[in-house]
Amino acid sequence: DLEVNGNHGWFEARIVRTGDNILSMVRDVSARKLSEIALTQNEAQLARIIGSAMDAIITVDKNHKVVVFNAAAERLFLCSAADALGQPLERFLPERFRNEHDMNARLFGQNEANPDTMGLRGDLYGLRASGEEFPIEASISYIDLNGQQFFTVIIRDITERKHSVDELRY
Repeated sequence: DLEVNGNHGWFEARIVRTGDNILSMVRDVSARKLSEIALTQNEAQLARIIGSAMDAIITVDKNHKVVVFNAAAERLFLCSAADALGQPLERFLPERFRNEHDMNARLFGQNEANPDTMGLRGDLYGLRASGEEFPIEASISYIDLNGQQFFTVIIRDITERKHSVDELRY
């Protein structure tokens, strides 16, 4: 098999030799190739957007193992993406929130009436690699891609906001 980029598109050629006979087949694969290029460009653009986001973006699979950990998450949790990938999400949650988080995540993914996103406010905390807890707000989305479940959480550190509110109350 040979794939050729010609002046009029992409073509796939196959040459078969049987004895003294040579059979050649040429097929136009331009539409497929253009779709592949568009998909690659879209994936690259999405990766740049996620990488440049100011909020932490973490995606986990159905087992709550980290599959995406952007640069803002690295800064927020003081943990490199290389160390976070494949790790359980609960590594970034204080112990006292882990059971509740696991239960809520299961319900969120199973609730068909649920919109595919949910915002979380209130007393939520993250856990840095240093062991320091910090207040957060989070937005979670869920998607099922061909039977594979993924949860993406966008996390914002609200430490400064909480300090400002506490000062105003004081």
